[in-house]
Amino acid sequence: MTDRHDRTDDLLDGWFQTARANTPGLPAELTARIAADAAAHLPRQHAGLSALIAALGGWRPLAGMAAAGVAGMWIGAFPPDAVSDLTGALLGESVEVDFSDLYALADDTWFDGIEG
Repeated sequence: MTDRHDRTDDLLDGWFQTARANTPGLPAELTARIAADAAAHLPRQHAGLSALIAALGGWRPLAGMAAAGVAGMWIGAFPPDAVSDLTGALLGESVEVDFSDLYALADDTWFDGIEG
């Protein structure tokens, strides 16, 4: 009984090896149609935005510039004491900014008519 199973296994192994060796590929026309269909469903990007990002060096430099801009705005709006002292020493005067006036102006100007 074991002999019969060994012959069947050998026969099946041969068929599987033949099938693996003769795997059919996709026709070139079908591959081209699939690629065209996939490209049609990709989100479109504006050429101007791509050109701008490429001109700036790509996404990594753009991310660095954005981070530097945010850090500069933060330091400008809420300067540490060392920056205020240095600015006062260089300019000979100290400048204090009271942001409560700006917030009051924003409340009065931008949010008129909005009910909470």
